[in-house]
Amino acid sequence: MYGSDASVNEDGRGSFAWGVKDYDNPDNMLLKFHAPIHGDNDQVHSTRGEMFGVLACIRHIAHITKKFHFQPKFPIPIYTDSLSTKQIAQNPFYLSCKITFDDDADIKTELRSHYKKYKKIISVNHVKAHQDEKIEFKNLSIASKINVQMDTHAKLALIKPTKLKHRRMIPHLPLQKISIKSKYDRITHDLYSNVNRYKIGHECENWLAKRWNFSTSDMEKVEWPDMKYVLKKARFQKKHNI
Repeated sequence: MYGSDASVNEDGRGSFAWGVKDYDNPDNMLLKFHAPIHGDNDQVHSTRGEMFGVLACIRHIAHITKKFHFQPKFPIPIYTDSLSTKQIAQNPFYLSCKITFDDDADIKTELRSHYKKYKKIISVNHVKAHQDEKIEFKNLSIASKINVQMDTHAKLALIKPTKLKHRRMIPHLPLQKISIKSKYDRITHDLYSNVNRYKIGHECENWLAKRWNFSTSDMEKVEWPDMKYVLKKARFQKKHNI
């Protein structure tokens, strides 16, 4: 049985933990690991960590089944207290040009593709969080015990000196070819066209700032995508006398 959890502290650092529990030894973990949540400053949040945790479980199951040449008779359960992570893994996810700009498109794509590939040998299940606050640990179900232990192990990476180095890093997962952060969004595909678009947009902003006597902070307050939509609609209406 596998389980995972994630934790994010007040200063924005986050970590996730995942591990394996033996049915014959329900009070202890057979294996447990933790790692930083990979992501840029604005990307570190608990659900992202939960997705990395479940992905780690799936990858470990894939590794041991391949290495030891065995097929489990029944799907190996993975428990997470994040219902949204379970839904992201199990529901169709279509990667469009627009969606690639979303902050978590990288890990969502990775998690979904791994789940589809190994869904015959795994099952992702939801378990309620923090059950030890209501029920004594020894009386919890095995799934709840593993959740409590993974929660503790994830937090341990944030409150104790460990070998983990929490770097503000932009992720590069196998299904994501590029990731560059701008003031407004993130470039993850079609680098040449998007950089050229930003160059033209930057020149336009400088011209508008000078014409309207706007400061840098004023310019950042303008909702440019909405402005573009309004102006485009106004040109269409003028052209067709609407």
